[in-house]
Amino acid sequence: MSTYCELQSIDIPDYCDCKNDCRLAEHRYTINKYYSDIVCALQKAASLSIKRVPCRSLKPYWNEHLDKLKEDSVFWHRLWVDAGRPSSGTVQQIRLSCKARYKLAIRNAYTHFEEVMNDELYSHFINKKIPDFWKCWNAKFRKNTNAHVTINGYTDDADIANVFANHFRKVHYQSGDDLAAVEAFRLKRNDYVEQNLNSSSLVLDDVTVEGIDKCVVQLKNGKACGPDELSAENLKHAHPILIIHLKHLFRMILIHSFVPDSFGIGISIPLLKDKTGNVNDVDNYRAITLSPVISKLFESVLITVCGSALNSDPLQFGFKSNSGCNDAIFSLTSVVKYFNDRKSSVYVASLDISKAFDKVSHYKMYNSLLTAGVPPIIVDVLHDWYGKMFCCVRWNNSVSHLFSVGSGVRQGSCLSPVIFNVFMNAFIVNLKSAGIGCNIVNMFFGCLLYADDIMLLSPSVSGLQSMLDICDKTAQDLSLQFNIHKSHCMVIGKAAKLDIGQMKLGGQDIQWCQSVKYLGVYLMAGMKLCFDISPVKRAFYSACNSIFSHGNGLDEIALLHLQEVYSLSVLMYATPVLLLKVRQISELNVCWNMVIRKIFGYHKWESVRTVIDGLGRVDVTHLIQLRKITFYRRIFNTMENSVLCRLFSVFLNRSNLYDDCMLAVFHDKAVSDVFNSFSSSLH
Repeated sequence: MSTYCELQSIDIPDYCDCKNDCRLAEHRYTINKYYSDIVCALQKAASLSIKRVPCRSLKPYWNEHLDKLKEDSVFWHRLWVDAGRPSSGTVQQIRLSCKARYKLAIRNAYTHFEEVMNDELYSHFINKKIPDFWKCWNAKFRKNTNAHVTINGYTDDADIANVFANHFRKVHYQSGDDLAAVEAFRLKRNDYVEQNLNSSSLVLDDVTVEGIDKCVVQLKNGKACGPDELSAENLKHAHPILIIHLKHLFRMILIHSFVPDSFGIGISIPLLKDKTGNVNDVDNYRAITLSPVISKLFESVLITVCGSALNSDPLQFGFKSNSGCNDAIFSLTSVVKYFNDRKSSVYVASLDISKAFDKVSHYKMYNSLLTAGVPPIIVDVLHDWYGKMFCCVRWNNSVSHLFSVGSGVRQGSCLSPVIFNVFMNAFIVNLKSAGIGCNIVNMFFGCLLYADDIMLLSPSVSGLQSMLDICDKTAQDLSLQFNIHKSHCMVIGKAAKLDIGQMKLGGQDIQWCQSVKYLGVYLMAGMKLCFDISPVKRAFYSACNSIFSHGNGLDEIALLHLQEVYSLSVLMYATPVLLLKVRQISELNVCWNMVIRKIFGYHKWESVRTVIDGLGRVDVTHLIQLRKITFYRRIFNTMENSVLCRLFSVFLNRSNLYDDCMLAVFHDKAVSDVFNSFSSSLH
């Protein structure tokens, strides 16, 4: 009700039905004021409804008894000071006694709090309240890594914040300095406006109360507030009159091609990349940016309005629903195995783009959006939005100076990943049109993208070099640059024994190597495609030791659950799509059995099969089989990605299955019926 009282006093401006592309300064001022009034109303309603206190002022173990002991200790301390600080006597004895009782009570209260928290952890686990369990776990064990940090010789929070601001600012450049790109965008934009005269009215018709309300519901809870100090909960629990105001605000933004100035302000938070690395090294930090929540809602509305215009090629697996790393790795392994089974080698190039998300040229991004079919009215809004992007860095309680962000996609944005995919789609389009690279049943599989990770696949050396030349030309057209030190080539097949000349990328040599890391898995060069699981085992043991070091006093079942959630996922990453040897699967099984032994106190020579069976679990060997079935069934049920469907049809039709464990799975009649029905539907 408080939001209704505040919002009903806001007058809706009379500029909601202006002519499209209105540029009047008075109207733009009104949009800024209208947005500011909505934000202020929400903030005031929240302040009236929710009491705010500093987080450091709350001590969860404090109680009234401690307050009384503290008062007594302070009283007798002051009386002792007024008496001239005597070293003996009645006052001194009482002061020391009160102080001792006060400190002992604090220790006892904290110990009791720890015991209660342990009981709470176990209670959440028993009642299967997993989010509450991890919230309690993080509250107990998470440490503040920013407490004692020295960056470039600075220890003051304000100085450190400014150091980070200068560091992050150097990554960006001013896209407007490329006059050729600016002119190309202007010409293309004018052409598209002439060809799509009715697109603006169609976009405005799609901005409805129902659509905005649906986007509000889809906002994620529990996220940090942006510069406006509002969260998704402020919008979700507001009076429905808020949706009416937001509809008018969003229509005004589209009509005037002008977003409120506050939409362009972001707060960057430096996050440590490697906790085991140097915490005082500025390069060991990456930034996440907090944006105003209403700007995020507006982006969700734009995604809904644009529809299929923001779709990218199926060979791009990143930033898509029902798509992930497993899909990209499955595509890679399937293509390589398809050619290897036919006695052909596959020449692979893994390419890394330097700071791809931060180096996107805004004007070339606008061109990509127009080419994809995004309505000019939305591109105009993005043009205004990206032209007023500024950011500051927050370190603890200090905030740095603002700096301009002249390149790159907006961080902390739900629209940016989609835009980035459209921008990167040029690599796939250019490689496809060249007609080189791996093809299976007249379908191109020569490149696989996961966001900015590019993997090139060619059955010949000359073809791979041609693909590298195309990628270099495309990167130059998009104002991107490859990191030659993180780009590698490798051979999988009979040609791995041959001495092959150096490949060139932009005039620089790319090294041939024996191992390439792709999406967290390590591919090995050789006669056949294989994977190195040693890094996985090291990461698994590290995760296990972290849990064991913090899990003292926990019940065995609770500790097992922690290991399954936190550590087993590391061991099982991508196993449904990897071509693992029987020996490697056995090694993974041994790793997990060692954890079971440590939890339940078994010796290393004792079998834990009965323990696993008694707990209703399965060993790693069968768990991999189950996850493979789940993965293939997902492809069967969705059939959204044409690339996966084609590869899966090839997988079904070839006589040599991936491995022996899958052969056993296909002997199951129920499973065979499912896959046979899928195969017949493809034909």
